[in-house]
Amino acid sequence: MRFVFGLTLALATSCAQIAYSNDAEVVSKPYLIFLYGARGSGRAGFAVRLRQDFAFPDISLAPLISNHILEETPFGQKARDYLFKGIELPNELSLAILYERLSQPDCLRGALFEDFPQSIEYYEAMKEQLSPYFQFLVISINASDDYLVERSEHRMVCRTCGKVYVEPTSPAKHKGYCDICLEPLHRRLDDSPEVIKARVQNYYSQLASLLSKYRKDRILIDICGERKYEEIYHDIINAVEANTGIRATRATQEVAK
Repeated sequence: MRFVFGLTLALATSCAQIAYSNDAEVVSKPYLIFLYGARGSGRAGFAVRLRQDFAFPDISLAPLISNHILEETPFGQKARDYLFKGIELPNELSLAILYERLSQPDCLRGALFEDFPQSIEYYEAMKEQLSPYFQFLVISINASDDYLVERSEHRMVCRTCGKVYVEPTSPAKHKGYCDICLEPLHRRLDDSPEVIKARVQNYYSQLASLLSKYRKDRILIDICGERKYEEIYHDIINAVEANTGIRATRATQEVAK
């Protein structure tokens, strides 16, 4: 049984062709961008900047489902019934919830997701249900476990805001203190070389078949993550612009050069 998405024909049509105010950009459909990268690759920081620079909303499926349950919406009631029975939500239901969010005005340019989806099955379901309204682009930040181990040895984190600093690629302005909160920085306990290597190998082994599928569908862009932070981000910006037709702000482009 498929759940009805509840998107009107007018909204569906508006998603089919959108004119953007930034330099009169026009694309046939909004883009769903999937950003992948092992912990330590800078993925989280890149995602924050991309959402700001391309006007993408911050959307995650789990909080969406939780909000529907708390607000006791029809979708939330269906989701609660499954979760209370210890049953995973059907793809059709979770996609209906996601689709409803993506139909809102702040998604006219598209949306960016981190490490999502996680399975070929879910990606295929997204293609089947969402491809009439959205296009897909995947960006994978690739770095070896040895590089991430070396990088983590110089990584410090702010306990208050979570901002990550890495010497020498993205250091704090005042060594040992957060630029934003001015709080002392600390090293994560799980950043030992052994833990990092196991984590990275597990990460890529789990995603190998999915990334292979993206590559076969010709929507995957591989980005070398073993460089300076701004160099990596510059390439990510170029990849998004070249493959979507959506442009970042001029200020961002200047910083990234």
